[in-house]
Order: sequence, then C-alpha cells, then structure tokens
Amino acid sequence: MRQNSAGAPAPVVAPPDPDTTVKAFVSVSPFSYAALDATMQGPPAEEVQGLLAAHFSRPHVLVNSGRHALDLILTELAPRPDDVVTIVTTSGSSYVSSCVTSTVERYCRWSMQRESGTVAVIAIHEWGRACERISDHLGTGVPVIEDCAYAFATRYADGEPVGRRGDYALFSLTKMFSVNFGGAVVFPAGRRPAFVMPEDDRAFLLSAIGSEMVRLNALLEMRRDVWNDLATRFAAIGVKPFFAPVSGEQPSVFMFAHDPSTVPLPELRHRFDAHGIEGSVFYGSDAFFIPAHHRVGPRTRELMVKIYAKLMAEQGAHA
Repeated sequence: MRQNSAGAPAPVVAPPDPDTTVKAFVSVSPFSYAALDATMQGPPAEEVQGLLAAHFSRPHVLVNSGRHALDLILTELAPRPDDVVTIVTTSGSSYVSSCVTSTVERYCRWSMQRESGTVAVIAIHEWGRACERISDHLGTGVPVIEDCAYAFATRYADGEPVGRRGDYALFSLTKMFSVNFGGAVVFPAGRRPAFVMPEDDRAFLLSAIGSEMVRLNALLEMRRDVWNDLATRFAAIGVKPFFAPVSGEQPSVFMFAHDPSTVPLPELRHRFDAHGIEGSVFYGSDAFFIPAHHRVGPRTRELMVKIYAKLMAEQGAHA
C-alpha cells in the first residue's frame, strides 16, 4: 500500500477524469471471479444443502435466480390475463423493480392495491428490510409470495425470519453470496415447482456458497459494519441515510438522501458508473443507493464518498 511521508496509508483520491482510469466493477452483488476463487473451498455439497434447509426451515428448490423463482411460482399459480397480482413493499413506495413487474406481466396485470381481481400478493422485503405490511394479506385465502431477494437473513420486528409467513418465498443467492447465479423457491408442503437444477450446476452452486454459508452470522456482522462505516463517512460530508436502521434488517445497499436540484439523479448514477461502482436511483424518492455488502472494503468505501463529494464540489463551483 502506498504511504505518505509520515508512514501512514495514503488517502484515496477520486481520479480527476474517470475516462482516464482503469475500472473494476463493484456491484450490489458480492460476486467477482476473484471472490469466487476464494470461496470454492467450502464444506461438502450435502452439508451446504443441509445448512440451506435449516435456514429456510421449509421445503425448497434451488433455481437459477430470484426472477426464475418468481416465474416458477407464477407458473404454478397460473393466473389468467385479467387477474391481478398485488404488490406491497416495505416502504410503501410505488417503485418496484422491473425484475418483478416484467415477470408478472408475462402472466397477468399487477397493481399496488388490493383489487377484486387479486389472485396473489407479492410482499417485497425491500433492501433487506422486512415488509411488515404482509400481515394485512395473510389468512385472506389469497396466496402470498415473499420476495426475499435482498433479504436472505432479514427478520421481522418480532424476530421471525422472513420467508416463513407467506405461502411461497423466493431468494436470490447472488445478492448474499459470492456467486454468479442461483436462487431458491420455498413452497407449501405437498407442492413442488416443476424444475430440477442440473446436477453439475447444483454442485457448483453449493460449492461456491458453502464457505460463506457456514459463517453467515459473521458475514451479516461485516455487512452491518460496512453500512455503519458508510453512514459515518457520508455524515462527515453532511449526507444522511435515507432509511434509519431497524431491528432485524440485513444491510444490502447503502441508500442516502440526495437533493436532485443540486445534481440530477441520473447524472449521479452516471458518475458512479464511470468509476466502476454500481449505483441507482430509488425511483419516486430523492434517494440513491450504492453497494454495501461484505466485500466492499474500506478503501472502496472511501472512494465512494470521494466520488460523491467531488461531484457536489464541481456542481457548487459551477452554480
């Protein structure tokens, strides 16, 4: 590591021109090929399968992705084109990922309201925060699907893990582990999605997530530390988290409040992307999010803050 004249680590400096820099890519997923190489020495596949079974505590099937999981659930429920899938979210925001809406639209309509034609409800645990509004839809005779894509280890306020209250649940393993594919469907007893992952794919997936699955609690602590550190660093330049931490939350991204009258949100996204850091807008809100998983190291976190601070300084100079 480069050091300054006093022998301390040199500070991270946001490059003056992103077009002149070599770019890596920091995603909201912890996957990278370097990380994959480091995680392939885990326990035997069947031990990992047992850990997953204990974690879900219900029958489950490994699938290709979270979106694939939703597709399999809807295939089984078989809604008609005029039916409605109602979507509820943790925040009550009108923003829903196109991964969800485009999948639903292959079958039927969707709405953010409970309607007379509602045949299923999707409760999205946004950004690792439990959707407590699910309770409004349980026991109504309409199947409830828990979308746990960003909430592999999130808990409700009462401590119960998400994924156990609805009739179905879907998980994205790529949001939690250093792997480039994989999801899971949790389904009611006596029902089973019509999919069997090829054995070679299944063995690879279990091997890839095994070394992280056995130390899941440590990973969750690391994610909380990353989130807390980002909150501290951004607070130092006057930027606040968009959501305050809540009990049971599993940090997946760091979302911060941003005034779009200073720098338009699309420009903010472009600047982070130019530096190889995935970020996006929480549409419908004055907020922006960046990765906050266990593989976002301290120098990367410092760079994230420098990128934002530099962009805001440039905007101030041009005002």
